[in-house]
Amino acid sequence: MNINYNEIFLEVTNICNFNCLFCTYDLMKRKQGFMDVKLFKRLIDEISKSKKVEKVLFCVMGEPLLHPHIMDMISYTTKKISRQILITNSSMLQSEKK
Repeated sequence: MNINYNEIFLEVTNICNFNCLFCTYDLMKRKQGFMDVKLFKRLIDEISKSKKVEKVLFCVMGEPLLHPHIMDMISYTTKKISRQILITNSSMLQSEKK
C-alpha cells in the first residue's frame, strides 16, 4: 500500500483564548509561546523544497490568529505552497469598518 500524505499541520502558537469543553488545552504541560518567524520561514522553505506537501494547516493546540505575525506567515506560505488552511475559533476576526 502506498500512502501519500500531502499536508502538514503547523502550530505557530500553543496559546488559546477559549476554553472549549472538548479540548485538552488545559492538560497541556508545555511552555506557552509563539513560534519564531525565522524558524517558521525555515520550515516553510524546507517543506516547499520537498515538493511533497501541497497544503499547510495552521492549527493544533493554539489559536493561530493570536500570533502577532500570523498575516506575514500566511503571506510567506502563500508564495511557497499552493494551499493554506487556517483553523481558528474566529474570535480575533473583525469586520472591516467603512
